[in-house]
Amino acid sequence: MREIYEIDTDKIDQIDSDNNIYHERQKIVDAVESIKDYSSEVTIFVLAYNKIENTRRCIESVLKYTKGISYDLILMDNGSDDETYEYFKSIKHDKTRIVRVNKNRGIGITAFFLDMRWISKYYVTLANDIIVTENWLDNLLAVAKSDEKIGIVNPMSSNVSNIQGYDIDFTDFDDMQEKAKRFNKSDPTKWQERMRLITLGTLYTKECLLTIGWPCFDCGFSHNFGDDDVSFRARRAGYKIILACDTWVCHNHSYSTDDQKKFDEYNMSLSIGRENFKEKYYGVDAWDDSTNYVSEFIDNYITMPPSTENVTILGVDVRCGPPILDIKNSIRKYGIFNTKNYAFTTDSKYDVDLRTICNGAVVCDRTDFIYNSFKPDFFNYIIIGENINEYDKPEKVIRDLYSLLKPQGQLFLSLKNTYNIFTLLETMGYDINYSAPARHYNLDAFFEKVKSMCIDIELINNEMVSANDTIINFINQIIPFASFEKFTRDTVVNKLLIEKFWFKITKR
Repeated sequence: MREIYEIDTDKIDQIDSDNNIYHERQKIVDAVESIKDYSSEVTIFVLAYNKIENTRRCIESVLKYTKGISYDLILMDNGSDDETYEYFKSIKHDKTRIVRVNKNRGIGITAFFLDMRWISKYYVTLANDIIVTENWLDNLLAVAKSDEKIGIVNPMSSNVSNIQGYDIDFTDFDDMQEKAKRFNKSDPTKWQERMRLITLGTLYTKECLLTIGWPCFDCGFSHNFGDDDVSFRARRAGYKIILACDTWVCHNHSYSTDDQKKFDEYNMSLSIGRENFKEKYYGVDAWDDSTNYVSEFIDNYITMPPSTENVTILGVDVRCGPPILDIKNSIRKYGIFNTKNYAFTTDSKYDVDLRTICNGAVVCDRTDFIYNSFKPDFFNYIIIGENINEYDKPEKVIRDLYSLLKPQGQLFLSLKNTYNIFTLLETMGYDINYSAPARHYNLDAFFEKVKSMCIDIELINNEMVSANDTIINFINQIIPFASFEKFTRDTVVNKLLIEKFWFKITKR
């Protein structure tokens, strides 16, 4: 069989080079867009598998709340056995393509059935359990168009992890839409750069998709962690991924663990995906290494620098780097949108990912050389990702980093509570695989040690252990209900449940 294709490129203007790789990608995309059968600014892809009522709400919300934007629809019925396909054929929208898969073989394979020539300059994916809201797409486009290096934008939603959720307390869908309308006010101070995203209602730029490879999902991650993989590939291709915290959509999905077999299968799927991710990314863990957020513990204590010019951030042993981004995202509320990010790591496997978020130097070496790696009095903010008492010379690390701070600069660090419940359990002979090398420091003794170095330090927060009912019941059994000589029982129990203490040091 012989197939001949003739492509008319008369409408494409000469593409001149300007030595900017992002501009070059955009020019190619714009050129191809100019010769499509019909051209829209955005392609909205809706994937449905049964649950026709969810699908109706999703499509109706798209048609109602996507205003003033040229968009086309790709509707995919992924093997439904209800009325989904007939419903898709009834949709009244001029620019619509319908794809029907006769049998569901998983979500990951569906992108293989799409022609890249169908995809517009911006591409949005919606599962049928997403309900979009007023200004949703305008806001996501505002983020994407603000920086040529932004490749992926995701809204906030309900029923989602990874600190991407926001609870809009609504009584019905009409009430939800009214509250979402008030929430969805475009605000650049609320745009957060992230290491990874759970992709729900996600917008991609076409040049990002072409760069990381289409189909965008690695088919090897049909079992989970496709979101993580796309996030890593986009960042490593030079693109930023953004959580638009000024935009909210409804993820109309409820999780249930009533079916033990399905629950076990899901956990097995997670375990397989996690190991495959580590294999692909040479030991980097999608969870432990890219979800080590600290904003919950330090955000309220990050103050505005004396000058908003040349603001610098240093992350020390922050794994792939979320703590650096936590500080960068936090200080946007002060109108600081450009920071110089630096990193120091003692583990080389994090070097590549740190470079994706740092526009300053990334140094991999022993902590003995932190002081020699950067200029004194240089950083506005420093964050240590690992517990300070897990270092061989914690006092030296503190002293060296203190010298790198500008006057009024802020250093955030944590101290592992080596007297918590898990230490007690191990002392009693339980094998819970918890131990990590850490120097025993009484909290008061640590304070005195730091103050003896003429450094001002304050305790700002406690990070609690993840204690289930079994652990709580165990504590109640071994800790007597009578008060202790110096402390109440509640005080003792509370100390056992502290994972780490968070401190802030401000340079004089």
